Amino acid sequence: MTSQYEHDLWYEHGLRRAIQVLGGNEIASEYLAMAATEAERAWRQNSHMAWGAKVIDKRYIALLATEICSALRSNVVLHSADIDWASSFIVMHTIRGVKQAYVHHVNLHTAQDTLQQAFNDAQLVPNAHVRGQW
Repeated sequence: MTSQYEHDLWYEHGLRRAIQVLGGNEIASEYLAMAATEAERAWRQNSHMAWGAKVIDKRYIALLATEICSALRSNVVLHSADIDWASSFIVMHTIRGVKQAYVHHVNLHTAQDTLQQAFNDAQLVPNAHVRGQW
């Protein structure tokens, strides 16, 4: 779990800047400049958080983690300790909208084939679920 400071640093100096480099100002404008502002936007009137999901163009997925690390490492304002932890992270990749898209018979062979087809369609590396490389 990250502290609020760490979360803000990663969002403002890493993620948002990477999105701006990869997608330009128009796409970056969908991401509020400060993590605190994004958190305020997420609060609902019923006092529950409602974080929005952002869709990242598949052209940028392979470059996103590298660009976040680059944005953090090139930031002269950050302390080296902040750069070290903030550039060693895991990004969870969520593929949505496939619940009804793939149907298979109830046996191991067709289930594995269908899973591999879903990975191929999402343009993930072979055996991504085993290797953890996306």
